[in-house]
Amino acid sequence: VAEGTFRQDQMHGVWRFFNEQGELESVRGYTKNACEGPYVTVDASGVTSYGRYKGSHRHDDWLHFFATGQLYL
Repeated sequence: VAEGTFRQDQMHGVWRFFNEQGELESVRGYTKNACEGPYVTVDASGVTSYGRYKGSHRHDDWLHFFATGQLYL
């Protein structure tokens, strides 16, 4: 399940994606149906990864976190 906005019938802006239990799984930015900007994944413990998309491709390094909040690459 997802919620977000469309512009000219294309995903645009901030979108939130949820699992079958209705819990937030990720937040992503879109421009004209292409993933663009911040991309964050979460679970019950908090943020599990953070990165950015540019031109529909992963851009720069992505950060990943253990459930304890510690960063790993």
